[in-house]
Amino acid sequence: MKAQIGIEFFFAVSIVLAILAFSYSVFVNQQEQTSWESDYLEAKKICTKISNSLDSALLAGDGFNQTISIPSYLNSKNYTIKIFSSQKLIEIEWDKNLFTCKIFSDNVWNSTSKDFVLGKESRKISNIKGKLIAT
Repeated sequence: MKAQIGIEFFFAVSIVLAILAFSYSVFVNQQEQTSWESDYLEAKKICTKISNSLDSALLAGDGFNQTISIPSYLNSKNYTIKIFSSQKLIEIEWDKNLFTCKIFSDNVWNSTSKDFVLGKESRKISNIKGKLIAT
């Protein structure tokens, strides 16, 4: 009789542990998905902000100057901003993830190149005779 109770108890505990393990894996998966979505939306926000600033500089014409603030981290993660002027593209990359957005101009430069990595924090966008400068 005692052996029967021991087996039933072991079986009940095993079922409870299996349910807990399944619930934990579902919870962790949901948490990772939510974290990725939050990062994606933040990358979209940063990319759109840079794109809008560059497009505004293009449309405003010669002499336009604007300073934009770019966060140092994407939801506490390091990230990189690349501008590919020849492809009219901005790329935000973090943790092997990527978000891209388009720009109107193919004439965006830093001081020396049309394809470059844009620094973070405060950046100046200028239109000098139709050439957009991001420094």
